[in-house]
Amino acid sequence: MRKLLAALTCLVAAYYGLAARGLDVAASAEPETKKPVVEMGESVKVYDPNVGEKLDEEWYINDHCLIRGPKGRWHLFGITGTMPIRPTRERLFAHATAKTLLQQPWDKQPHALTYAPEAPWRERHLWAPHVVEHDGTYYMFYCAGDEDNTKYKIHLATSTDCHAWTRHPASPVVVDGFDARDVFVTRWGDKWIMYYTATTKPEGGNHCVAYVTSDDLIH
Repeated sequence: MRKLLAALTCLVAAYYGLAARGLDVAASAEPETKKPVVEMGESVKVYDPNVGEKLDEEWYINDHCLIRGPKGRWHLFGITGTMPIRPTRERLFAHATAKTLLQQPWDKQPHALTYAPEAPWRERHLWAPHVVEHDGTYYMFYCAGDEDNTKYKIHLATSTDCHAWTRHPASPVVVDGFDARDVFVTRWGDKWIMYYTATTKPEGGNHCVAYVTSDDLIH
């Protein structure tokens, strides 16, 4: 059952210097005992979506996530496409890997997922992937949209190696509005909680963070 957060204590988006046409990261400075403040160090570009693409195209990366996959390698997934940015035509997920978070540059991989407009998926676009691991399986949740903004779909794809992804037949695992998207999944006790952005009513209203719970990441 869909629920709304009554109070949002601390929702921090740690994008580490996300740039529209590339991805930068910055390491925090060494902690000082007299000044317990986190400071950002030098920003360095670790991922360039233009690598390997046509010279007359300009690519971007947006709404990315990171997860440590098999053999300790880090994996980056995010929306990618060519400029100008047209959200309703975002249909690809970028994929890059690295041995360490500060590797320069990360290794660009083939696209992790391409939208599936055909039945039974009927995806309108691909937005904001979020990946978690449980018992050796990686679960990617993402917004697949819909013609009806009050019934936006959140789909699920799974993988055992973070390279080959298979859409789960239980998709959509959530249907909500208005433009329900930007999933974050975490474990709490014996439950999984999925937070996502929505509105107080599917037809509109105030913007909010909604959540649903699951015992198995699927139902």
